[in-house]
Amino acid sequence: MRMRRSTVQFLIDRYTTSVVPSTHAGGRARLSPRKKIYLYIWYMSNAVSFRKLSYLFDVSNSSAWYVINRVSAWIISLGQEFIKWPQRSDADNMERKFAEMNQIPGIIGAIGCTHIQIKRPSKNRENYLNRNECYSILLQAVVGADKRFTDVSCVEPGSQHENLVLRRSNLFKKAQSENQILFPHDYFLLAGPAYPSNNWLVAPFTDDDNLTEAQILFNNLHSNARKVVTRAFDLLKNRFRRLQKFTESMSLCFTVNIIVSACVLHNICISSNDFGAENSYKGDFKNVDNIIENEPIEDINFYRRDLLLEYLRKHKVIKVETTP
Repeated sequence: MRMRRSTVQFLIDRYTTSVVPSTHAGGRARLSPRKKIYLYIWYMSNAVSFRKLSYLFDVSNSSAWYVINRVSAWIISLGQEFIKWPQRSDADNMERKFAEMNQIPGIIGAIGCTHIQIKRPSKNRENYLNRNECYSILLQAVVGADKRFTDVSCVEPGSQHENLVLRRSNLFKKAQSENQILFPHDYFLLAGPAYPSNNWLVAPFTDDDNLTEAQILFNNLHSNARKVVTRAFDLLKNRFRRLQKFTESMSLCFTVNIIVSACVLHNICISSNDFGAENSYKGDFKNVDNIIENEPIEDINFYRRDLLLEYLRKHKVIKVETTP
């Protein structure tokens, strides 16, 4: 298992006290909460088939599926407790951590997407075929300075552009209607070049052939700060190797539940200072990082980014040498 014993025991204790046990009606003895949690974590940590998993835990295939389905649903129910948007003092603390790490003020998170490879779906398969000719589901996440997810969305097929994934997400809707609640003090998120720039989302400068020295330095700072997303996805996929590639045909609903439950469990581990292995996961796609880099989009709303650049120049975070 790729989790500390103390973290696993925490899950067992919570599961034991929060789930009503089913009534045993003959047949094999009912599985204990400990065995259910172990079975779920083993499934998440490896790419073994249900048949092998059933053999290892001495249960039927249907029992293994039932346990994983039920435990993942229970872990998702903990999402409101462990995947939380930073508010009030939490937002201030997050901003301070990012500023200390990267010298850019105002950041409370970085956003990115990653492909989760799946077997070819039975319906609408062309929607799930990404540009690397693999079938996948997109996981969008906002990541804090501590590599914790503060928002996740996993509903869009792999062929979609990051910008469209964002615009269809609940995060975008809330940012439009509850901007001052999500982004007090004019805080914002960092995003890749495939995202739009607006008052709460700052993307890098893109016209590489015509960038000024100050803009290039800004992009370097921006890129370093945004690496927290890659590191979070690395941790997620290294710890829960099931997410590197789903090798069996499952319903999309089941697959999404597994992915989201892994995100909740990732945050539970971080909360317990259980960081696991941070070796970089390269994935099975050709030339694809954990953060998807689609083509840059055209957007005229660059005012916020330009103000930020001027602030960094004024406070000499970005220093441009002038020729005599």
